[in-house]
Amino acid sequence: MQNFWCHIFLLPSKVIKKMNKLCNSFIWKGHELFAKGAKVSWDKVYYPKAEGGLDFKKLSIWNKVFMTRCLWLILIKVGSFWVAWSKLYVIKGPNIWKMQSLPKYS
Repeated sequence: MQNFWCHIFLLPSKVIKKMNKLCNSFIWKGHELFAKGAKVSWDKVYYPKAEGGLDFKKLSIWNKVFMTRCLWLILIKVGSFWVAWSKLYVIKGPNIWKMQSLPKYS
């Protein structure tokens, strides 16, 4: 689920915090609603397995990586329907760096 939404939207920080909270509760407590569980730093799960972590990826960084990929696809003009639609309806100009940020596209 997270990978899908990270590919499509720049997720708001509140959404990322809520998703991290749900994952934290589920991993450490077995259910997202229980109030007790293991007291392990959530940051430790991001460590590589070789260093004792679970090798999870930070959702906020993952989301930025996918949004950078979307920008890259637009800049290299990959022949996809999404890029063509973005250029026609969202960007509407030759320079992506000067385009206006509109709430309807957030």
